[in-house]
Amino acid sequence: MAIKSLLEPILEDGIKNTYYFEGRLLSAKDLREQQEANRRHHRQLGSLAGYGIVDGLDVSIENKGGSGANPVVRIAGGKAVNLLGEVVELPLDYIDVELSRILEPVDPAATIFRDCDVEISESLAPSGAGLYVLVISPTSQYEGYALKSGLQNRGVAYQCGRAYVVEGVQLRLVRFDPLAMPDISYPTRDLLQNQVLNTGSPVLSDDYQNLSKLQNVVAHVCFGTETSKLSQTDLTRTVSNPVAGFDALLGESIGLEKCDVPIAMIYWTLDGIGFVDNWAVKRRAYPHVGVNASLPLSQDRSIAMFEAMLYQFQEQIGNLLLDNLTVTELISLSAFDYFQYLPPAGVIPQHRGSYSGFAVDAFFSRQPHRSPEYVSQSQAREILFQSANFAPIPIAQKQLVWLYKTWERDFEEVQGNTSAPHVIFTCGYAPYQAQAKFDLARWDYSHYTRI
Repeated sequence: MAIKSLLEPILEDGIKNTYYFEGRLLSAKDLREQQEANRRHHRQLGSLAGYGIVDGLDVSIENKGGSGANPVVRIAGGKAVNLLGEVVELPLDYIDVELSRILEPVDPAATIFRDCDVEISESLAPSGAGLYVLVISPTSQYEGYALKSGLQNRGVAYQCGRAYVVEGVQLRLVRFDPLAMPDISYPTRDLLQNQVLNTGSPVLSDDYQNLSKLQNVVAHVCFGTETSKLSQTDLTRTVSNPVAGFDALLGESIGLEKCDVPIAMIYWTLDGIGFVDNWAVKRRAYPHVGVNASLPLSQDRSIAMFEAMLYQFQEQIGNLLLDNLTVTELISLSAFDYFQYLPPAGVIPQHRGSYSGFAVDAFFSRQPHRSPEYVSQSQAREILFQSANFAPIPIAQKQLVWLYKTWERDFEEVQGNTSAPHVIFTCGYAPYQAQAKFDLARWDYSHYTRI
């Protein structure tokens, strides 16, 4: 490339905007070029926001399938931004989608607004039991007709052309193999290969314990939990790609393109859908740091990843309450049997009276902990988000956890007004938050230093 001088315009690969002047003959080509220039401007704005979910696009099971029937999932309307900076929007309240292992290609001539096209092949078609990522991407198709005229016909309309190109979205399943991810520890690889992801004996949808363990392990493979632990050993290390886990696969892996936005991880067997995990692959949109940024010091990414871990855990723990587990099974449930990692902070529904939930001592039976201590409701949000920069809790390592409960909830119970009880937990590295504070603490709902 030629050396440039100061003040010399650098126009290589610049955006070409059609220049209009009186008397210029315009063609459809000129207008299409202006449309493309506008799209490039819009992509620049979108890339400033960063890729990820803006709102909605939650996926839930409408029919789990099985016995020869295809599963059906419901996708809520919403918006996202892909890696190219394009806004991907499902403008409906929701749409039901039947999952199929037979792919029907769409007419490629109509998808003129796409910057990346996926070739539909047998290698990309869903087949057999396994994990699949549901992705949403932009597409477009022609609609309607308009009259066409020309100079050679004295301006008289004599033919038709397509009137509109309607932009929309399409959905696709992409097979995901967690064993192909880099930097997976040997214990995790063994757990996946020989237990919860054994192809010879896939986990069935009514095996709640192994299904939960599989979901949790796969989610943290997607979070890049073990990759991040390696990077945190050197806080000054720079990396060419400041993302880890599943995020690093977009545009780099077969079947995943830069125009795709992942919205759910689906475990699909011949028995039907085992689980749908939204936040294993969903990330809220956040500004991305540039090349050679230090991964551990990327605050926007840390908060976005913490939110994904928290929402993923809360969704999974909520689904356990909806499974056909008995009360005895719930109150004896240990996190060690159902999870490999816990987020650095989270909320556990507590069993009390008619409220369904877990017994805290049983759930944290492998983690050193005290009984839950009182904090104010106004502290709860801060307690959760102060943990955003801490690593997930590896259950097998028996790390200390702090447990808290809000005094307002117990106070209301004494007054006869009850609400669902819960316990907040954080990793032991997070600052302790239950100190009694003068003029804020309450005699029966606080903690004082024992002499």
